[in-house]
Amino acid sequence: MKMILSLLLFISWLPATAQSFQPDLHDKKKWRTIGRKSERKTENNRKVVYLNDEKSGGLYLLKDFLFSEGTIEFDTKGRDIDHKSFVGLAFHIVNDTTYEAVYFRPFNFYNTDTVRRVRAVQYVSVPGHDWPILRDSFPGKYERRVVDAPKAEDWFHVKIILKEKTILVFINGSEIPCLEVESLSNRQSGGIAFLVGSRSDGSFANLSIIKTQ
Repeated sequence: MKMILSLLLFISWLPATAQSFQPDLHDKKKWRTIGRKSERKTENNRKVVYLNDEKSGGLYLLKDFLFSEGTIEFDTKGRDIDHKSFVGLAFHIVNDTTYEAVYFRPFNFYNTDTVRRVRAVQYVSVPGHDWPILRDSFPGKYERRVVDAPKAEDWFHVKIILKEKTILVFINGSEIPCLEVESLSNRQSGGIAFLVGSRSDGSFANLSIIKTQ
């Protein structure tokens, strides 16, 4: 009930000041690739950006853009390879190593290990609150299972709502968030970027942003 009331509050708040736009993922002037090689292609009439795998994490950063509050939606696809598929979104970015992020571990969506299945979606605020610290200090709070998850190698749709300190994450049109957390950062604004984790590649498409601040 609490989550539903929170969602209704977001919906009633969004229209008043919202500005919506869809950045072109293939416009090289608008994007900077960090720690990866990016490949732009078209799949089923959809513009896709693919980031290859490397040892460290990587970002596909929307240049000259600041985001504080609102809604970000996109499609993404990972792989069913253990510990080698981490795909998501970084936000409130200060630099290449300082940001908040929500990301998914598709290899855990239907993991036979039920302990690891509850580690399917993750929130972090780096550098101070990366996943090992959060898992040890707050088990089960900043990472959760994804109910009715897609197959590990399927495209899926992500919606992230940010308002003040609250972060809500939804997938594939669900009205129930798969993750709801309070931000661990004091930053109120910053850049946004698609994110892939260490030793992980990933594909992204259909970015849509509703910016309220």
